[in-house]
Amino acid sequence: MSSFSKKIIARNLIHRLPLRSLLIVPFVLQIFAAVGLTGYISLRNGQKAVNDVSVKRVNRLISICQLEGSLCKFQRFETDEALIG
Repeated sequence: MSSFSKKIIARNLIHRLPLRSLLIVPFVLQIFAAVGLTGYISLRNGQKAVNDVSVKRVNRLISICQLEGSLCKFQRFETDEALIG
């Protein structure tokens, strides 16, 4: 099929479609693209925020355990002694 006949077929197809469809379809596609992109960015930022909060929480717990490490060891020793008798 030559390029000339392809152009004729495409032109005939475009002329058969109603103007309403030619105007609505691109706008609907744009809306879907914008909403999809916004949703994806929102989801990614939400996951990042949750990850950041969890990392901060773990680091805080680690620092508390390091500061009170001797106290934790002492309490474990007391509970072990109480269990032994």
